[in-house]
Amino acid sequence: MKRLTFKLAVVLSLFVILQIMCSCGMKAQPTAYVYEDLNGDGQISPGEPWFPGVSVSWGGYTQTSNGNGSIFFPMVNYDTGVQCDSGHTVNIHVPEGYEITQNGGFTLDCREPLPGIFDPGGLQYREALFGLHPIALTETPAPTPTASPTATVDPGAPAIQLSVSVDHTACNAANQKFIYKYTITNTGNVPLTGFTLSDDKITSIDCPQKLSSLTLPPGKSATCYGAYFTTPQEAKIGATIHNQASASSAYLGKTVTSSASADVFCKAPPPPVETDVPEATPTPEG
Repeated sequence: MKRLTFKLAVVLSLFVILQIMCSCGMKAQPTAYVYEDLNGDGQISPGEPWFPGVSVSWGGYTQTSNGNGSIFFPMVNYDTGVQCDSGHTVNIHVPEGYEITQNGGFTLDCREPLPGIFDPGGLQYREALFGLHPIALTETPAPTPTASPTATVDPGAPAIQLSVSVDHTACNAANQKFIYKYTITNTGNVPLTGFTLSDDKITSIDCPQKLSSLTLPPGKSATCYGAYFTTPQEAKIGATIHNQASASSAYLGKTVTSSASADVFCKAPPPPVETDVPEATPTPEG
């Protein structure tokens, strides 16, 4: 009886030693699998494909699932039971457009269990199975292109000024000649090309350059001349000769004009002086 008890004690001791050896030094290679859970029921179903290209992390390693949806982590050698007992959490990096519907094991443990009462217990997961279900992505509407602001073309500020002067302003006889001077100045901020000039008293106005093709930059002027001859009636009645001149030009369809005038004053001749003629004294008859 004592011998049997001794033998049992020896056997139990050997099992304990084996258990300690197993816990203190072993190798493990955890594996994870990823599939596409098309129907979203949280379990792999016939026809649901394995999911390649998904990143999974465990124990400081990150691996990407192959064409069969498998991830094989590196072989790890655990020298102490403490390392082995701690286990490692598995993290899956869910790709955009999917949600996780099955997580078969949150922790992968490297321990190799012994049978019966010597099984240290705890987590014995050696594999993790993940299901990913496609979800509808909310598409962000493309931003409405903002129209580029239309460049504002400066229309400019075209303007002209006409001045008129006469060489003298007094007349005292018919057919007296007066020379009128017309000055057209570009007072705007853009060049002007093409002008017209008219006078209601003078039909012929002479200009050094043809007005229809004349170009005046801003601030520049052109001068023209015209002649007027007084009429006998104007000289007789002492008329005031008032002329009205007008000039114009155009820029981008906009017409600009300016008017000016000058006066000539005629002095009527004095009325004839009447002299008294003495009456003839009759000669007495003899």
